[in-house]
Amino acid sequence: MAAPRLSLLATERRRDPAAIAELRGLIRTLERGSIFAGTASAGGPSSIPLGLAALDRVLPAGGLALGALHEVVCASPAGADAGAGAGFAVALVARLLAGGMAGPVLWCLSTAARRELGEPYAPGLAGFGLDPGRLLFARARRDAEVLWAMREGLGCARLAVVIGETETAPDLAASRRLQLAAGASGVTALLVSRRAAGTVPSAALTRWRVAAAPSAVSVAVEGPSAPRWRVVLERCRGGVPGEWLLEWRHETGGFALAAALPDRSAEPAQTRLAG
Repeated sequence: MAAPRLSLLATERRRDPAAIAELRGLIRTLERGSIFAGTASAGGPSSIPLGLAALDRVLPAGGLALGALHEVVCASPAGADAGAGAGFAVALVARLLAGGMAGPVLWCLSTAARRELGEPYAPGLAGFGLDPGRLLFARARRDAEVLWAMREGLGCARLAVVIGETETAPDLAASRRLQLAAGASGVTALLVSRRAAGTVPSAALTRWRVAAAPSAVSVAVEGPSAPRWRVVLERCRGGVPGEWLLEWRHETGGFALAAALPDRSAEPAQTRLAG
């Protein structure tokens, strides 16, 4: 039905400023691939703010779009940032659930990921505000099985979020299938790739590249304090890329911009004093 309306606007009212604005809005909706088909059509929100202005203002919907595929890519090709990537994805899910999304979360795991990272730790998840009782786990042997489980899960509109962990980023065709499934049901999908994806094309609405960052030392707990990530929004359809040093505040259940740690030279202190 959209094509005739676009044609009508273009031929009969092309000099009307209001019609031009409406036409541009329709084009933006089509370019975004009807990503809000599930949630918006049901009268719900089309996005949920991440709670940090620096992030929300670069996202086209003022928050993380619902009913769409989002990618979290771990920065290290050797998989050293896999834990950081998974932690950032959990933080995103926590923000979505805090925004009022109902239903359980389906987490699709691969054997390789469990062998290196271990099982999800319930107290740690609870520290992010994610109730372990809302999690459903699907275990798979290979990446292809993880993607299949994600597609099956995205077909169930009663789920809030579907998370999948794979070794490498899927090809364009596989990501497009996930995006279409998410758009049809309104269920949001997060795909965490443990190895750096390079420039692999993707149908995901956003791609976040995540690396671990040093935490500040907390005197109160005698050790590292809030988790930190160096996050690059590499791809954002309709939005603006960016880079931030983020920190998760357990007390507020949200993101914050972290202050950079003082740059300390690796040179021995005695040498610095002598110089």
